[in-house]
Amino acid sequence: MDAIIKDFVNTEKDRWQKAIRKSMRTVANKVKRDFVAQGQACMDMYYREYDPSKYDRTFNLQDNAIYPYERARKNELDVGVAFSADFMNPYKVGKNSELDGYDVAEIVVNNFMEGIHGSPSVYVGRNVDEAMHHFTTAYNIWKLDEHFTDVGFKLR
Repeated sequence: MDAIIKDFVNTEKDRWQKAIRKSMRTVANKVKRDFVAQGQACMDMYYREYDPSKYDRTFNLQDNAIYPYERARKNELDVGVAFSADFMNPYKVGKNSELDGYDVAEIVVNNFMEGIHGSPSVYVGRNVDEAMHHFTTAYNIWKLDEHFTDVGFKLR
């Protein structure tokens, strides 16, 4: 009889773990979509607030710098969005340019994160690091609970 009860408990435990992992994956995908949308909103605002007169826009930053990520560990799932130059196309600069020898894509991403367009004298908006931090804080308070209740969890 003990073996039957033990098998039943293990079966139920496995079933619940699978159901919880599936629910967590659903929530994680919603969170990732929301963070990508917020990152894109920051990018759109950055582009709207400055109309360049000295160069033609390539949209390299807008098209290639938003990187959604997901890191799964045994009982943990971390999702979000990062801004990175890793997938951007290289920028061409002249040999006599002060930027020759630098990773210009990395400079562009760093400037974007600080709300700078081209040079520190062209500040175009809010600091993206701060904006994403505020979004994360508000999201953890208001939106995350909604996602968990959507998949059937009762909170509080």
